[in-house]
Amino acid sequence: SLIAAKPTYFLLSFLQQMRIPGFLLQVFTFGFLFSSAGIAVYLLSKELFPKMEDKYALLAVLFYWFNPISVVDVWNRFLLNYIFFFVLLPVATYFFIKGLRENKFFWAFVLNIILIFYSYAFSYVAFSILLWIWLFLVTFYFALFQKDRKSKVFSLKYFILTLILFCITNFWWVLPLISLNLSGGSSPTADLFIKQNNPGLL
Repeated sequence: SLIAAKPTYFLLSFLQQMRIPGFLLQVFTFGFLFSSAGIAVYLLSKELFPKMEDKYALLAVLFYWFNPISVVDVWNRFLLNYIFFFVLLPVATYFFIKGLRENKFFWAFVLNIILIFYSYAFSYVAFSILLWIWLFLVTFYFALFQKDRKSKVFSLKYFILTLILFCITNFWWVLPLISLNLSGGSSPTADLFIKQNNPGLL
């Protein structure tokens, strides 16, 4: 749903009206995306491997930025929704795993607030689906290797709460998308695999 891109366009339009030059807006946008992806990968590496030395965590950041898949599928194609999802994925994974490891529902609220800043990624509906498939797999993995039943139940509750909060905080583009599907209109989900209508497949 292209509605999900509106907050980004609104913010950039507002800054442009303040007579901030376009090239500075580009620098700010891609600086924010690069730095947030790098910080998230660094923190995620330290979260999963607490004894990892800083130099290796920094190497993980460089690898995520410039691995062959990123170079070919993200930077070469340079589609904005791809770039936003590329950044969103480690950010969402870090906060989601932090909640699972600490057994705190608090992180589900933090995650959903942060996702608003990367809502442009959801302008390509497939990325919404991929995000929740990935978070479900992470939840399944954690629940599978938890020994006590309480932790397993928490993992499931945490996933469900995060999903519910996502629907609530993103109702402004989720509801129009559902309404369009129910009304029998041209559905974005139906166009996911039509190459000429979908820049994500070009």
